[in-house]
Amino acid sequence: MRHRYATQAKRNASTERWLVSYADYMTLMFALFVVLYAMAIANENEYPELQTRLQQAISLFETDKVSNQEVSAIELEGSSEAGILPGGQSILDGEVFKRVEATPAASDYQSNADDEGFIQLAEQLATEFKDFLKTDDIVISYDEQWLTIELDSRLFFASGSAYLLKPAAQVIDVLAEKLRQVDNYIRVRGYTDEDSIDSELYPSNWELSAARATRVLRELQARGVAPARMALEAYAEFAPDESSTSHRKNRRVVIALAKTLWQPKAEVSPEEPEKGEAEPKKQPDSETMLAVPLEGGGVRFTTRQEE
Repeated sequence: MRHRYATQAKRNASTERWLVSYADYMTLMFALFVVLYAMAIANENEYPELQTRLQQAISLFETDKVSNQEVSAIELEGSSEAGILPGGQSILDGEVFKRVEATPAASDYQSNADDEGFIQLAEQLATEFKDFLKTDDIVISYDEQWLTIELDSRLFFASGSAYLLKPAAQVIDVLAEKLRQVDNYIRVRGYTDEDSIDSELYPSNWELSAARATRVLRELQARGVAPARMALEAYAEFAPDESSTSHRKNRRVVIALAKTLWQPKAEVSPEEPEKGEAEPKKQPDSETMLAVPLEGGGVRFTTRQEE
């Protein structure tokens, strides 16, 4: 009787162990939904901050409109083009531009059209990557000659390698779609921080920065960007971001879009024989075996007719 009671008590104790696992499961599910809810709450100040960043980015190319009174005060005599002062200065306040004569052989910078195109492209990219801009994982900027999209290597590459992570593929998809719509030259630049690397694949930071730039270039090419437009540059640790003291900002890949337009070369068709010029016809093979004497002695047997 005593033995039977002990067995029954043991069975009752084992049947309630599932409650522990169930409680752990419910705790994890509760924590998951708390995290998802926290991520879904939008910061009220994110959109004003994004607007401020965008305004600062395009302020380089914004120019104040000249009033009619200022235009009337400018002496245009001696200038071949309206709006250029005799001394060579521009009528824009605080800015002096050097004008370069365009040559038919090389496409020069088209200041007005390219500036507007750069501003529009920068606005489109800022809208697409607003979440990355808030965390500085992507930085978009431009000057008089380049529009640059800076990618943080920490987010887009595995540590110490050129393997692209999932966020990088999504960003490159958007970049390739935008870059296919323009015909400017593209430079892909790779940078690293001062931490040295010595592995079988990457003996130094030169190889690592070049491999990362090459990887991004290959991904753009695979998505339809013309390879003739692109080139890569590797700087290793010798071109740090002076505007930031963080080593993280030095580990980056920059996609730079130049104002210079790429002009695809015209395909050259193979030369066709001129009219009246008949192509040489091959002689048909003979039905009998021919003996052809060779230089230095010997005979070669063949059925092919000599031309």
